[in-house]
Amino acid sequence: MTEKEKMLSQKMYDANYDSELEAERLECKTLCQEFNSTPVKELDKRKKLLKKIIGKTGENVVIGGGSVVVKDIPSNSVAVGNPCKVVREITDEDKNKSWDKE
Repeated sequence: MTEKEKMLSQKMYDANYDSELEAERLECKTLCQEFNSTPVKELDKRKKLLKKIIGKTGENVVIGGGSVVVKDIPSNSVAVGNPCKVVREITDEDKNKSWDKE
């Protein structure tokens, strides 16, 4: 079983020396760099780059910082971790709450 297969099956894996995972990380970093240098007014290009970076996510999804998304994330959910897993649905209370620091 490859390290990527272990990761995708949510088993312990070593991402440090696996050439396939290293190549995917480099590709993701390259896409992130391109996204960050794309003007904010180029919405279509930025949206396409995000889809390449984070894969298929539903609408109204929150992904925790540093999470590694390896499979689809459904709409209206909060997902975190490595690998990223859905931890809960977004509630109506979440939608009505102001998340700005006071």
